[in-house]
Amino acid sequence: SSSKAVFSTPSSLHVSPMHVQVGMAVLSRSQDCFAIPQGGYASDELLKHYSFLPQQFGALENIAMGLDMGWMVNLIGSTASGKTTLVRMLASLCGKPLLEFAMNSSIDTLELLGGYEQLDFQKHENDLMHRAQNTMNKAIANIFANHTPPARKDCSSSSSSSSFSATVASVHRISGLWSALSKRNGFLKKNTQQEEEHYKASGGVDIDALKHFCEVVKVLADSHLSDEIDVLIADVDKFAQLASKKKAEGAFEWREGMLVNALKEGHWLLIDNVNFCSPAVLDRLNGLLE
Repeated sequence: SSSKAVFSTPSSLHVSPMHVQVGMAVLSRSQDCFAIPQGGYASDELLKHYSFLPQQFGALENIAMGLDMGWMVNLIGSTASGKTTLVRMLASLCGKPLLEFAMNSSIDTLELLGGYEQLDFQKHENDLMHRAQNTMNKAIANIFANHTPPARKDCSSSSSSSSFSATVASVHRISGLWSALSKRNGFLKKNTQQEEEHYKASGGVDIDALKHFCEVVKVLADSHLSDEIDVLIADVDKFAQLASKKKAEGAFEWREGMLVNALKEGHWLLIDNVNFCSPAVLDRLNGLLE
């Protein structure tokens, strides 16, 4: 009966800093909850949009069980029944960035895997800005994580007060630089028409300002982020050299698709309406997921 189906659902949802448990299923939580993938959602963007109902725990438990065993999860249901919402809810709980791909019968394998495209400086600039934002979020999280809150009896001590003031000053400087950089450069977060117009009016990304921002973050951030920031600075320099060559405007480059990016970065990938995919795409997906 319907009442039996409702009351047989798992009645527990436990969230700790390291794990999420729905019924009998347990998944680890990622610390990269602020990471923003290209064309997707950061998990912290998803969390504030949903209310969790006990009637959803059964489906969430089944999805979590499949993910924990490394299986492909296939959600079947009528239109607007909440399939996509369930995946977004679980991604937000686990701190996993989520990429969503809308499938239809005209999609070919190149759109999933990637292909050669004409060199687009705007995409390169926006990629660098995305990476800089993710690095900034990691740096701020590490700054706060490395700050040890003083004991209650020591709250009034000058040393604890100065340490906290230094932490706040570092975060304020990083966030202030990023705010000025993103507003001046017309950073395309969601690729809206308004952001597109702002980007064109700004004349593109100021490479020197972006490099300066990365260097400041490197100085203020934890040392274990130094290698990642050095790679980002090196890529900024490479792009500056590429942009200075007029011959590069007519060149072609390989651009990886959403599926490849998800595999490389460890993001979750939701393929909506996968039943509409062509046989050629299905063959590629089966070979990967089996």
